[in-house]
Amino acid sequence: MTLAAKRTQNELAVPKTPNYFDQKRSKRAKELWTKLRESVMTSGTKKPPEEASEEESSPIEVSHGVHHLKTVKFDKEIHLVIFNSNEMAFVTVQKGVITKFALSSGRLIESFEIDDDITKMIFIKKTGFYLAVIGNNLIQMMNSEFEVTATTHSTFDISCLYYNPINGNVISGGAGNISLWGFRFGGTYLVLLKTVTEEILESEVFDNMAIEIPEPDPGVIEQKCYAVSGTSVAVFEAQKGLLLDYKKSLHIKKITSVLYFCPMKYIITASRDGCIKVWTSDFEIRLVFVGHVRPVISLNAYPQGPYLMSASTDQTIRVWSLETEDEVDLIETGGDTIRGMTTNDGCDVLYTYSKTQVQLFQVTHLHQLFTSVGNPVKKIKKVSYEMFVDRMLCMCMDGTVHLVSPVNGVVLTSMIPPFITSDVGRRATAPPAHNMICDAEYYIPLEMMVATYSDGTLLRANTCLYPARIERQFKFQGGDIPKCLCIYEYIVDRNDLYDSWNQVRNKTTLENIQKQSKFGYKVLLLAGTVDGHLISINMDTGGIEYKVLAHGEGNEVISILSNAKQDQLITSGSDNVVKIWQMFPNSIEPGSLVTTFYCAHNATHMNMNEEKLMIGFQQATIATFTSVIYNLETKERFDHEPDEDHIDELTAITSTTKLNILASSSKDGTIHIWNEKNQLLRKLKLNAEPICMEFLNSQADIVVALNDRIHIIKSTSYLPKPLLNKLVCMEWRPQKKEGKFVIDDALLNSMNHAQRDKLSGAKSTYTSHGMRSDLPEAERKRRELESREREQGFARIDARDNDLMLMRDGVFISNKPKSKRKTKIKERVLRKYMALFYDRPTKVPEAHGVDMFDPNPPKDLPPPLSPRGRYDDTQKAGFFPSVTKAKPLEEIPHGKFPALKHSGPDFSKQGFIINPTSFIPNSVLLRLLWPPEKEKEDKKKKTKDKKKIKFPDYGNEEEEEVEFKLPAFLTEVEVGTISQEFSKRKLVQIREVSEKLKCKLVR
Repeated sequence: MTLAAKRTQNELAVPKTPNYFDQKRSKRAKELWTKLRESVMTSGTKKPPEEASEEESSPIEVSHGVHHLKTVKFDKEIHLVIFNSNEMAFVTVQKGVITKFALSSGRLIESFEIDDDITKMIFIKKTGFYLAVIGNNLIQMMNSEFEVTATTHSTFDISCLYYNPINGNVISGGAGNISLWGFRFGGTYLVLLKTVTEEILESEVFDNMAIEIPEPDPGVIEQKCYAVSGTSVAVFEAQKGLLLDYKKSLHIKKITSVLYFCPMKYIITASRDGCIKVWTSDFEIRLVFVGHVRPVISLNAYPQGPYLMSASTDQTIRVWSLETEDEVDLIETGGDTIRGMTTNDGCDVLYTYSKTQVQLFQVTHLHQLFTSVGNPVKKIKKVSYEMFVDRMLCMCMDGTVHLVSPVNGVVLTSMIPPFITSDVGRRATAPPAHNMICDAEYYIPLEMMVATYSDGTLLRANTCLYPARIERQFKFQGGDIPKCLCIYEYIVDRNDLYDSWNQVRNKTTLENIQKQSKFGYKVLLLAGTVDGHLISINMDTGGIEYKVLAHGEGNEVISILSNAKQDQLITSGSDNVVKIWQMFPNSIEPGSLVTTFYCAHNATHMNMNEEKLMIGFQQATIATFTSVIYNLETKERFDHEPDEDHIDELTAITSTTKLNILASSSKDGTIHIWNEKNQLLRKLKLNAEPICMEFLNSQADIVVALNDRIHIIKSTSYLPKPLLNKLVCMEWRPQKKEGKFVIDDALLNSMNHAQRDKLSGAKSTYTSHGMRSDLPEAERKRRELESREREQGFARIDARDNDLMLMRDGVFISNKPKSKRKTKIKERVLRKYMALFYDRPTKVPEAHGVDMFDPNPPKDLPPPLSPRGRYDDTQKAGFFPSVTKAKPLEEIPHGKFPALKHSGPDFSKQGFIINPTSFIPNSVLLRLLWPPEKEKEDKKKKTKDKKKIKFPDYGNEEEEEVEFKLPAFLTEVEVGTISQEFSKRKLVQIREVSEKLKCKLVR
């Protein structure tokens, strides 16, 4: 299929294909068409577009479900396969050898030789060790290298072994007993804690078990263990070792596997009869899954969501949904008969093993259940306003219309058409073929829902309550029957929308709201008819206010699209024409044709993203299902390669503005993600046929309708890495969660049984997919009480700390009113304060020895000296003596102060150090500048032992010796240096130096 050349700018045509295949499609034809396309396409992974070029290894196709990854074959028979969750590896046990493989790739990590025959083995997650059963009752503990570190003997034969991750203990089962084992000496030795042997269990042999996994901090919760023997199940307390219950004859044949599904508190058993039974915690039958034709040998929880996986000897793996209560996937394994299967919570890779091979499977969970509406979905529309909450309109095949919250999937309200009735058996009758829903619209500011049906009925309902109350019902005849609807709004002041919304919620009628609206506020209900006309409908009377021929007589209007930002309306018809209308909502004739596109095929779906228009073309007779993007501003057209088209009928086209991506869905079970240039980013393969779809929010989450259920596809599961990085850097408008609207009891009581069944069938989905059980009611209340008491205590402590800080900062404000202090009070306080220091009793010291005080002194005493006369005039008054008494710089030894910095105002004048190192304590400064008297006395004593230096006088002919007496504070190194210098000088020079050093020269 080649693109046509020489087309005008206004043409959006898809190239015509030779009309050589003009017969009805069939299943065989689609299969042949798929094979033909696959043979033409180039083999290998297609190179992603420029936007996804950074993600080199990421595939462009993402498939939902379980897919075969790799097969690992062995020469010897496989006895056991154990999963190592710490290293994400699986360990195979064969005769004389143990091998370890990487789970993700199946790569061999290491191989170990063993001497004993292992019958049972488990992995201890806490220590990373293994427990192996040799024979029937010998337990060996092995390290990561499979070396035996400890050995323990069991009194009873061991038929099964299970590790309890909650308390780190081990539970073993055998003939008539359940034993509890614990680890000692740092997890290096296994000891028997307790053995449960009851008279009722004497004839039983427990060969399989499952254990309840509560929250990480179980507290006082009891933990149950379910042990299987034949067709019976015994319930034990896993931590105390008590028999709680014993159920017999749960299956016809032997139970082969048991599983406890924590989120729903289900006990699930599988049997050799091929059926799977789901039991409540009281062992009341809940569900029975039938599908396997041979015995089921393994049950496992699905890695994501409330699903169950079963493996059977019929060489199939089946996935069962506990929400929809149905089979959702089937995988044929082929090869040898399956002996076991293992999955792990949080790991997307599972494995099965048979006699000589291990098969690895990859689990890709694209979509999960979002909302169930109870009936097959026909179309989904999202309604979004910046000033309001976002909501989603869901139309069903039976004529019901539901309003759903896009945040949590809650069905807010539903409109049930009046023609839904019930027969004598209270079963809802199917709507007649001439009374099917065609289209619906929802307008949030007026809380108005409008729906049109194939018999010409038009319903207008108020959505303020649950269910929605039908206020108007109109009937159209002949060619005026609306086929598609569109609400076009012209708003000058956006505050008018919010005012209207408040009036509606205050039970103001729609007619009065329109009278109170300001100039320029205009809302038009437009419809495309079956005979090709475009009409404007009065929402109060149902009359036609404006009518214009849009697509010719007898040509049905297929789709109608509003582009209010550019004051445009876009329509497409069965005449293969797309038209753009300029809107003048306040005029008598609101629409004026401005552009026409002539196409080669029917434009069945349209979507507007800013200035980009995406149109889906299809023609079943020639197997053409393609899409084109046209920029209305630049007049550019963007096509894609033919091999990127869908291979079946298109079901929906949608877009999101923030990321500038578009999506198209088809009955071939795929969803294609496109960028703004119509380049394929991702191809999502679902396990069901998507009826319709819509972008749920600006984060590019997608909701897709699969039969009567709406599923959600998270953007993180399919977007390329560059777009995910862009997604993280964006700011999003916060979404508001909503609950079901207020119930209208009067309307609900007036409905028949069939209409009530329609309401009860629409409900939000189960959203808790964790694999841990909920707390019991008593334990939950106890923890809530403790949490509240803890929070209250912390609040009191925080308030006290806050008061203390305010008191510290002096800003504490007392709640009590401050009293005025009187003058008398102030005087009394002052006297008391002064009395503390001056009114204390004096203590007379006791006399020691002779009292030299004369009480009668002589009268002729000299007059007392003045304060200035008590001191010498040469001394400076104050704390420090005069600066002239300070020691000069030369007398301070340099060896003791190597990092002195000369600073201060007196250094340049007097030559003294005032502040050498930025800060010197007063005591140290006083000691440096004015040595105490004791040091002077010690100096006088040391002058008797002055150091002497003798050397010959080279200036004298007789060379007589000269003796010097040096100061005592010089070190030995300094004395040696002076002696060397003096030995080189004459006597005249020595005398000059001695005068500077103040040394005494002695002959």
